[in-house]
Amino acid sequence: MNNDVMRAAMDVFALLLIGYLVFRVLRFINRTHARVGILYLAYGLMCTFFSAAYWLIHVLLDTEDYRFPFSANDVGDIGMFLLFASALAIIYKDVRKKAVLEVIGAAIFAVISVILWIVWSGEVVKDIISGIPYAYFCCHAVRSVRLSRGFRRAEWLFFAAFALGITVVEGWISFLPEPLNIIVDSACYVIMYTMLVALMCNAFVKIVRSKTTDDAAAAVSMSAVCFAWGLSSMYMSAEPMYFFPQFCSWVSLIFFTESYITYTTLSTPAVSPVKKEAAL
Repeated sequence: MNNDVMRAAMDVFALLLIGYLVFRVLRFINRTHARVGILYLAYGLMCTFFSAAYWLIHVLLDTEDYRFPFSANDVGDIGMFLLFASALAIIYKDVRKKAVLEVIGAAIFAVISVILWIVWSGEVVKDIISGIPYAYFCCHAVRSVRLSRGFRRAEWLFFAAFALGITVVEGWISFLPEPLNIIVDSACYVIMYTMLVALMCNAFVKIVRSKTTDDAAAAVSMSAVCFAWGLSSMYMSAEPMYFFPQFCSWVSLIFFTESYITYTTLSTPAVSPVKKEAAL
C-alpha cells in the first residue's frame, strides 16, 4: 500500500469517525439541553471534520503539487484549536488557582515547535498564524491537567523535560552527520510514540474510573494533552510513520469527546438523569 492510498484511507477513517462524534455530541445536546462548554466541543469537532474533508478532496483530486499558501484546512485547524481550548477553559472558569510554570513550559514547547515547522516547511506566515492557536490550546490543555491534578510532581518534571528535550533534539537532527542522524531520528520516533501510547493509556484509565465531576474533568484534561501530543508527534513525523500518530490523535479525540460528555453529565444537575447516555 503506497502513501497516497494510506493517506486517503486515513482521511476517510477520520471523516467517518469525526462525523460520528459530531452526531453523538449534537444528539447528547438535543436530549439534555447541556451547558455551553459542550457546544464549544461540538463546533470544534465540526471544524475538524471540514479540515479532514479538505485533505481527502486534496488527495482524490491529485493536487499534491498545488496547494494554497493558506487553505481551508488551516482555517478549520485554527477554529478547532480555539474552540477546544474554550471547552477546556470553561471547566475551570471559576478556579482562581494559577498554573504559571506549566503554561510557560507549554508556551515554550509550542514556540519551539512552530520554529521547527517553519524550518521544515518554509511556510513562515502560515505556520505562525496556525501556531498561535495551537499554542493557546496546548497552554489550556496543560493548565487543565495541572488544575485537575492529573500528574504527580515527578510526572510533571518528567513530562516537561521529555517534551522540551525531544523537540530540541528533533531540531538538531538535520545538523548531525550520517549515520548518526538516522540513529537519533529512529530513537526519537520510538521514544516519542512510546510517550504517546503511555499518555493514551493514562487517559483511558481516567475515563474508565470517572465516577465524580473531578474524575471526569481530569479525564478531559488528560485526553486533551493526548490529542495535543498526538498532533505534535504527527507534525514531527515523516510518512509512513506519520500515520501512527495521526491514528492515535483520532483515538485521543474519541477520549476527549466521551470524557467531556461524561463531565457534562456529572456536572449539570439537569443532565444527571441521563447518565446512561454518556455510557453509550
